[in-house]
Amino acid sequence: MQPWTCEACGASNQMVVSLLKPPPDSVMRLCTACGHAQEVRIAA
Repeated sequence: MQPWTCEACGASNQMVVSLLKPPPDSVMRLCTACGHAQEVRIAA
């Protein structure tokens, strides 16, 4: 689990970081409080 803060409402969330092979370039995460989606780039 990786904690993150929603840039829209400031709520704290947790994202499950999967061990995909190969890892994706980016993932979409959804705020559980306000439903805001934001794309997160994953550093290789």
